[in-house]
Amino acid sequence: CWTVLMRALARYAEANAIIRASLSDLLSRSQFDDILRAGTFQESWNALRSTAYAAWLPELSQPSPLMAERALKDATGSRFKRALRSLRGKTRDVGSLLLSRWELDDLHEALRAWHAKDETYARLVPSVSLAHDVPFLEVAKADTLETVAALLRGTPYADPVLESARTYRETRTLFHLEIALEKRHYRSLLNAIKNLGGNDATDGLRLIAAEIDLVNLSWLSRCASYYGAPAALLREAMIPNISPLSSTREQAQFSPEDLEEVSLQYLSELAGDKGGNPPGLERIGLLESLVTESATDAAWRQLAGFPFCIACVIAFYSLTRTELRNLRGIFAGLAAGFSPEELSGKLCGIR
Repeated sequence: CWTVLMRALARYAEANAIIRASLSDLLSRSQFDDILRAGTFQESWNALRSTAYAAWLPELSQPSPLMAERALKDATGSRFKRALRSLRGKTRDVGSLLLSRWELDDLHEALRAWHAKDETYARLVPSVSLAHDVPFLEVAKADTLETVAALLRGTPYADPVLESARTYRETRTLFHLEIALEKRHYRSLLNAIKNLGGNDATDGLRLIAAEIDLVNLSWLSRCASYYGAPAALLREAMIPNISPLSSTREQAQFSPEDLEEVSLQYLSELAGDKGGNPPGLERIGLLESLVTESATDAAWRQLAGFPFCIACVIAFYSLTRTELRNLRGIFAGLAAGFSPEELSGKLCGIR
């Protein structure tokens, strides 16, 4: 036991120190209120820059929700990356996969720019390098998906892009490609956490399950809004997760197909639907808030316990991603004309 404890101390000591120092930089409810009450979009941005974000955010000479989102993603990704610099071996693999969530978001945007032939994308290219060397601008300007896959060689994204090229040509939609990228990412992340073994694996899987639930709810929302949500499409969109299997995973072995089916049934039943159809958008929004609040509580409980473990890294990741979602919602909402009161009511996971 003493040997195990000393190994844990050595493995996570620096990461834990950085995370502890960074927790005070997370925005409080009163700081969010100050940002919302500041007035104009520009004044709210300046209010954010008066917090710990001052070290990470640029001035915005021309208020733009897209440029604000770009800066927020770069800032939160860089802040989380700083906490990972001492991780080695299997723990570094987990940290790199967590960090690549920001990168995957950016790859989705580059692929959408490629699909739409959007020439304005150049100003939205990430300004920081995170987990891999991804040539986002070249991706957006590529002629075919095969060219995109070649540009992504050496990253985890090349194979899903290449394998989805034929389906894209048949459907002319990025739906299947984006799902393939998401599933590859979370399959790799779950496996990397499992490979840690012991309490690291058990606690880490428990925490990351909430994020996968949120991603699945997001896909349910998109399916309901844009795709008419046939059952087969919903089933394809569900990312396999351990959370709906908490009472049965010790008693049976599930194939990936089984996991997708159970995930779909779980979320549909949670939403009050028994026929495999997507719940309404209002219901999905409520579920997202509930899952986020539950995940935030779990993250803070983890951080209050034994700190030298991967679960504390994942907890800090969860809190950072939640803060990013809240800030993105604020500045997108301000640009769309929502009132501070309306936006305040949509914030969740704040302590």
